[in-house]
Amino acid sequence: MKEKNRMMLVIMVICVLLIYPLSSSHPAAEDVAALYKGKTIVYTVGSSPGGGYDTWTRMLAKALEKVTGATVVVKNIPEAGGVVALDDIYHSKNARGFKIHTARAILPPLLQATGFPGTTARWDIAELQWIGRISVDVPAFAVNPKKYKSIDDVRAAKEFLCGVDAAMSVSGTRTAIAFEALGLANAKIVAGYPGGSERRLATIQGELDGTSGSYDSLEKYFASGDLKCIWVMTEERLKEAPDVPTIYELGLAKEGQKWLDWEMKIEKSGRTVVAPPDTPKDRVKFLRDAMAKAVVDPSFVKTVEKVKYSIQYLRGDDVQDLMIEIMKLSPKEKEELIHILKTKYVK
Repeated sequence: MKEKNRMMLVIMVICVLLIYPLSSSHPAAEDVAALYKGKTIVYTVGSSPGGGYDTWTRMLAKALEKVTGATVVVKNIPEAGGVVALDDIYHSKNARGFKIHTARAILPPLLQATGFPGTTARWDIAELQWIGRISVDVPAFAVNPKKYKSIDDVRAAKEFLCGVDAAMSVSGTRTAIAFEALGLANAKIVAGYPGGSERRLATIQGELDGTSGSYDSLEKYFASGDLKCIWVMTEERLKEAPDVPTIYELGLAKEGQKWLDWEMKIEKSGRTVVAPPDTPKDRVKFLRDAMAKAVVDPSFVKTVEKVKYSIQYLRGDDVQDLMIEIMKLSPKEKEELIHILKTKYVK
């Protein structure tokens, strides 16, 4: 009898051990999901309203509302070309998964790899919680069509003025690296524009000669004739713009090509969504899962197609690995890069 009771007890213990993980882990996932319903997520973006980053952020915000049940409020922080916004998200404490940010493509590894020159910003991309990449930019260079038709016109100009948000920004980096790759000694960068919308308008009005941006964001201005695309920063021509040359076709300076090649690698980081370092792991997973659902939601896909953008989603785990890889520069290379970005082409 005692032996039988002992056996029954063992069986009961085994059953409890088998059942307990199932009953404790499943409700935990439900608890995290329930935590977001009816709450507010603050979603920051480091650009002014109307630009490509802002448009992507607002489209994704609506999709995230649908899959999380939370209200997602977009906040624009355009100062210093997105540096202030990224520094803000990194140093946000106790947001507990209710604050996220659309990082401006190459900005996180760029500033960290070069030692944050000229800024008070400080972050570690290994500590940021990468939620996912939503798209990859195809950088394009736009000019005022009344002044310029091709790269030959640019080379022939006495001075070629291009607008950027800040020297150490996405637009600033793309522009300076392009000038270095093409050997454009006559080209100068004018910093201080809040975002792409302001730079585009200044170029159309003749205040600037040109500006950079994603092809997606600029395409409608190319179609209307307000701006002209004279190159794209890709290795192959775009199917949607077969007559536009790649920067590699325009004759590269020998020393400048290595920085163009580096730029092409770093561009793969794309537009990424991040959360503060202290975001709880279960909420990081929830946000990653929510983003994965949002990017395939039919209404979101339809909205993206309507504005002629394209989705190139990559989960946050893979984004983090990519970020760490592309920031490997020697001390000498860092000095050279800082000179190109901060001094050589700045007016």
